[in-house]
Amino acid sequence: MKIHIIPDWHHANAVVPQFNDSRYQAQLFLSQGQTVELVVLDFLPQLRLLLADAQLESANVWSAFDQLQHIDLKAQLPLVLADLSWPTGALFVRLKGQILVTVNQQHYATVYLTPKTDAALDHIDLYEADHLIQRLVLDDRGFVSQVLTFEQDNLVRRDYLTPSGQVAIQEDCLTGQVTTQQNWTTQTQFDNINSLVKAVLKSHLRAIPDLGNVIMASGELNREIIQDWSLDQSVIMSWPANDWQAIESGENDKVSFNVVQTLADQEHLSQQLPNHANISTIPAFPTDNKVELVSNDMTHPIKTIYWATKSMALADQKVVVSELINILQNDLNTVIIFESTMPYPEIQAMVEQASLSAKNEHGLIDDDSQAAFKVRFQIVTRQNEIKRQQLMAQARVLVDLDEQPDQFLQSLALTFSVPQINLVATAYLLPQENGQQLAAITDLQDVLPMYLNDQDKFNQTQRAARELAKETNSEMLWIKWQQIFNKVKS
Repeated sequence: MKIHIIPDWHHANAVVPQFNDSRYQAQLFLSQGQTVELVVLDFLPQLRLLLADAQLESANVWSAFDQLQHIDLKAQLPLVLADLSWPTGALFVRLKGQILVTVNQQHYATVYLTPKTDAALDHIDLYEADHLIQRLVLDDRGFVSQVLTFEQDNLVRRDYLTPSGQVAIQEDCLTGQVTTQQNWTTQTQFDNINSLVKAVLKSHLRAIPDLGNVIMASGELNREIIQDWSLDQSVIMSWPANDWQAIESGENDKVSFNVVQTLADQEHLSQQLPNHANISTIPAFPTDNKVELVSNDMTHPIKTIYWATKSMALADQKVVVSELINILQNDLNTVIIFESTMPYPEIQAMVEQASLSAKNEHGLIDDDSQAAFKVRFQIVTRQNEIKRQQLMAQARVLVDLDEQPDQFLQSLALTFSVPQINLVATAYLLPQENGQQLAAITDLQDVLPMYLNDQDKFNQTQRAARELAKETNSEMLWIKWQQIFNKVKS
């Protein structure tokens, strides 16, 4: 079976798309021995690095911009400074994430390194009289792929180049108009770059004899594409969790089936669609258990509470913080990791204030006890996937009291058999089994201690988590997708 996935990665470039449904779908299908073609519509000059980091190197890739720019190169061959021509007397100063280039004590260029590794060149900004005049965007296969031209610091033109340096596409950034010459169409003028991308996609898909299954991420460009879909092939639209603004534009008779990640998303989308039968809920993140039962048992002296929020109101956060501070004050072996997308100064102030009365193991207050308290209540910004995995592997319990819990964190909790506490039902939580569904956030103080201190309850919860994880592991998610593919064919 061949599965075509059209992702929405336009913000990715050299950074792996985090928590991305298309990425995890591709990984799932590849793990089940399926042939996957990623139909990449975005300009991603560091795509090879991205695919390697996302463990998608075995996927077939068709890139719209590779076809538009007449690129046949496959292998990574990133440019280094010595590959480029520099004026005589140029001086290079290495800084964090960039290299400053001066000529005759004047700022000539800034070379930016790839965001993830700092190991390869990403793009180069050229200056004249301290004004940005050009940006050279480098492809990881060893050539300048795009040139942006600025006048009075304003972007006026964007040229997409072939590997030999010829202009394949010229985009007027003031009008949006695009000029190009292609071997698959006689049209040379397009209203904008998206119109050109949609045209080359249609040409590519029409040329495939047996298109197979098409899964399209619900990004803005993809929603435009589906409006004009003229192929006979059915399309499965994949909606990211909690993207209700996109879901509200979801009604389209060209979509044969819709896949959402949560029951709340299914309910919201069903309000937009006349036919509720073509919606299915499939969690994006598989829970293939990676640990032995009772690996995070209570013999470990440190008890880590992993609390995460993306949208909780400040007033509610204060309630939770007060309850957690009370636990810290009575248990010197408990640590809080608080991951927040919006760290409020008021929360930090509460921790600072509580630290003033923090006692050591002898019941005394001193500088060390106060400093230790603050270390045990760590406030961090939103973490990437790898860091979250590391934190969850050491966690005793996950607390997520948002109205829409973080699906990725919940899947990790199941993967590592970590009990979880939240406010709403999801595919990753069975109340009273692998965790608790609270009626109100004020109930946290009554529920949390038993997951920290009751060995029998903890063991029971781990066993339940291990069983529930089987329902959302790769094999089960693949079965759910097969059912959808069969429905689309029938």
